[in-house]
Amino acid sequence: PYRRQRQMCIRDRAFYKRRLAAPIIYLIVLILAWHFFSLSAVFSPDILPDDTSLETAFRGGKQYISTTLSDLKFTGYTQSIFGHTNGYYYYTMRDEECIIVLLSPNTSEEGLPSIEEVTIKGKISKGNENFDTLLSNLSTDLNWTENGIRNKVSSYYISEPGFNHVGNWILFAAIFITGIYALLCIVLSVISVSYTHLRAHETSL
Repeated sequence: PYRRQRQMCIRDRAFYKRRLAAPIIYLIVLILAWHFFSLSAVFSPDILPDDTSLETAFRGGKQYISTTLSDLKFTGYTQSIFGHTNGYYYYTMRDEECIIVLLSPNTSEEGLPSIEEVTIKGKISKGNENFDTLLSNLSTDLNWTENGIRNKVSSYYISEPGFNHVGNWILFAAIFITGIYALLCIVLSVISVSYTHLRAHETSL
């Protein structure tokens, strides 16, 4: 009976050792993702220096930023998603660079003609198809050529709705809960391995 009990202890210990692999791998992947994808910046965005261009910040891995902007002018154009106005496009000068800023309806008070100063958390993005359409429309409004306006306006823009506060907190909650669960699984498995090892040692005496 002692031999059989010892074999059962050894078998249980091997089982709990195998159970250690998945949560350990998950935690390693989580840590690497947090580091390489700069997930911490989502919850604690970098302050964008006044002398750093949007392109420089973007290429340096600083997509999620906090910045103070002044003298913003409404372009007259908005961004809509599924028929709902998601943001209002403004332009402003920043260290001799003209940039486009997409403000949330709350921040812009649904399209104020001008905003003297505002501090926002936003995401720096490279211009997409909607951005190109915006510049094309602005060039028509200002009676400029498209090349002319592209030479004056940065090809990167700041999107306050792109920061997505609710989505970021959901992501943080998911990471935190699954991380704690994986850590708890590791602790319980280590305790189980130690216990079965102790039992196997006692039955061998």
